[in-house]
Amino acid sequence: MATRTRQREASGDPRIGDIAAVDLDASAKRLELLPELVQSMGATLPLERPALATRINEVVIAMRAPGHEAEESELLLELLSTKVLNDQLDSEGRSCRKEIVETLMACGFPHALQLDPDDVRFMRNWRDQQPVEADDDELTPWELKLRTDRNRGGLVMVAGQSLAFVLGLRVLLNLPSLSAMLGVGATWLAGAIAGTVLAVLRPRDLNIAVYGAIVTMLALVGLGAAIAVGDWHFALAPAGLMLGLFVSLMRMFEPRADPRKPGDWDYSDDGPNWWFFDV
Repeated sequence: MATRTRQREASGDPRIGDIAAVDLDASAKRLELLPELVQSMGATLPLERPALATRINEVVIAMRAPGHEAEESELLLELLSTKVLNDQLDSEGRSCRKEIVETLMACGFPHALQLDPDDVRFMRNWRDQQPVEADDDELTPWELKLRTDRNRGGLVMVAGQSLAFVLGLRVLLNLPSLSAMLGVGATWLAGAIAGTVLAVLRPRDLNIAVYGAIVTMLALVGLGAAIAVGDWHFALAPAGLMLGLFVSLMRMFEPRADPRKPGDWDYSDDGPNWWFFDV
């Protein structure tokens, strides 16, 4: 790798020493690490991107030390031209775009001259923003995406239990023992509660894997009760539970807008992987 090293004058940035020692190995590692971090940004959940942006800014700031200036500048200019990080803030409220511009200016002649005037103007006018505390009552984007499906799924569950109760009430009252009546009634009530929980509880507060296992077991109990009683009306309750669970999850299996590609953490040569986390 062709490089040119430098001894830099005092930058005034407390994060960089007045005279930094040349460390070509560290510079080469930063050149490898930065593209990897930027590439992973697209596959990162929105809530986790500020933390990743903090790591990116740390690498960008470290590039102000002497090293492979030409290669570093070329990489940073490419990031500015693609605008992939222009709107990204880190967890401290710092702009990735602003940190990149400052690093290019620290690289000096001739690299700083290649900066677009709009980027320089942006850096001069920028003021670091304090991280905005998320409102605990405000749904995050991924929760909003799930809320509609979970509302529908919960409604289907409650409707199934209600229909089973209305159509099977006569049979329920004629069961031979009080314990059988209470057992079947408790199963219907538990199913209605499960549907209500799915529709009302915040997505982040509901572990869908555990919830799905509980609903499946409840449906199996309801199916056993329907078989024991010998009335098909009773089967509407477990059917409503399983249909509601499917409705709440079905869009998780839709193809992603950005298909997985080699290098993604969940990419497989054997074909697509289905994850409950693709929401």
